[in-house]
Amino acid sequence: MRRERPPGHGSKLASAVFVSLLSAAVPGVAGGPAEVGPNVLVNGPQAGRYGRVGNALAVSEDGLRMVAAWEDMRGLCGPPYNRPCTIPWSPPGLTGVAASTDGGRTWTELGAPPATETFMAGGHGWLDRGLHGSQETFYLVSRARLLDNPHPNYGQLGMLLHRGRFENGRFVWKDTRYLGPAADERDFWRGPNVAAAKDGSGRVYVAYTNLADLAYTCDQPGTSGGQIRVRRSDDGGDTWSDSVLVSADDTLVTTDPKDPLCGTWAHFQFTPNIALGPSGEVYLTWQLGPEFDIDFKTSNLRGKPTVGYGFSRSLDGGRTFSPPRYAAIGNSLLENAPAGLSKDFMNDTARIAVAHGGPHRGRIYIAYASATQEVSCHNDFLSPRDYSPLSSQVYLAWSDDQGHFWHTGVPLGPPVPRTGVKRFYPAPAVRADGTLDVVYLESRETAVGTQTCPMPLGSGMWRNAGVRSLVDVWWVRSLDGGRTFSPPVRVTSATSDWCGAAFDSAGFFFPNFGDYLGIAGGRDGTSLVWTDGRNGVPDVFFTTLGGRE
Repeated sequence: MRRERPPGHGSKLASAVFVSLLSAAVPGVAGGPAEVGPNVLVNGPQAGRYGRVGNALAVSEDGLRMVAAWEDMRGLCGPPYNRPCTIPWSPPGLTGVAASTDGGRTWTELGAPPATETFMAGGHGWLDRGLHGSQETFYLVSRARLLDNPHPNYGQLGMLLHRGRFENGRFVWKDTRYLGPAADERDFWRGPNVAAAKDGSGRVYVAYTNLADLAYTCDQPGTSGGQIRVRRSDDGGDTWSDSVLVSADDTLVTTDPKDPLCGTWAHFQFTPNIALGPSGEVYLTWQLGPEFDIDFKTSNLRGKPTVGYGFSRSLDGGRTFSPPRYAAIGNSLLENAPAGLSKDFMNDTARIAVAHGGPHRGRIYIAYASATQEVSCHNDFLSPRDYSPLSSQVYLAWSDDQGHFWHTGVPLGPPVPRTGVKRFYPAPAVRADGTLDVVYLESRETAVGTQTCPMPLGSGMWRNAGVRSLVDVWWVRSLDGGRTFSPPVRVTSATSDWCGAAFDSAGFFFPNFGDYLGIAGGRDGTSLVWTDGRNGVPDVFFTTLGGRE
């Protein structure tokens, strides 16, 4: 498949009510006062299985009703994983949820969302709010994991869609349904994402990566690079269309499945992110690359250092999509993770947002990260992971013509040194008046005395860097549609040492600090959730940016 490159780019280029309010002192923002609300602890006290990875948020139009979701290590307690813990969740699940009715000042932890007879919520959640007529509904999608019957993909097959509403001052779940391949199929769905219309139409979209069955034609399960697919509902999630292919899997499949080259080359295609335009457009971005080569005899993974950020659009309500193209290209973070991230390889996650009001109505924004230069450590699967000290920067791309032409390369933070500062996981949100907010994580990769950072990884190996990852969340604002930005404002009132936070390692289930941030633009400001280690374990924290006091 031909994939277009954007103009101007070469090939080189993140159930008790409780509240914890921590004051955040921040400097002023150019173009208006800086208003970072208190840092609020969302989840309850942790005991036993440590780790709450905050990654999803949805907010009502008036900014008062909120639902947050996170990956929850407490879900490993009891069936089906049977790890010891004081009180397992009931129902079981690896996704935790909390709700607020006062604009995030206080939160009620709700536990895991309802399970089906076969599946429970399996983490990697995304949230959005939609309207069907006048009925407000909150949609949560998460990975679906089998309650029993072990499966090669750690019990994960498809996704669960949970629908809930606020009734009489409290949040209640209405139903849960499974969307995915049948249990006897060999497809593997990952990275679900959801977007819902706010115009009363009831339109809802879910996107996901499918590691398609074609990988098995090479006698090498799991070698598929992935394909991007979308399903839609026109009635608030009651019924769903068949999936629509957005970007095809390009895994090398030879005529002879026993050919040693079969399944050894592809582009990674992961973590799709959907946004809806003001006239019903459906926009999609995702990680398109890097290319990889796998030598199954030596267990070497040779990933190329360049990554693309894919883009496709639908102008007919999600029935068809344009051919995939690149919105931007950067130097992959695949092997440029912070010292304190407990993943063997880091995802290159792009995020998308669209202006529904203001002078730049219809403008599409994509935020992404890029290392200061190409990074290729040539890791294999059987040894400790190399550590790259190279810095990374966060950038913005934008389009005014429904994604045909992209203006790219606007840095969101000040210049970074060649090494020692890693910025990643940028997330944009557009307020009702068109103000653009972007948040990102910044890790100062710093030597702290004689302390090192022996970080256990999901594969069972480790990364041992001579520095610590000291991480904060930063915020920039644009009043001119992303052409210029205010000086960065620190959001976190305490720095997290990722190397010092205690968490439970569970193989490929969870990283310690997640893959992205949860953000929602609103009428009066922007709301944010992130994973924070200030208390010695990964917790979920919340704040508002530019909102009410």
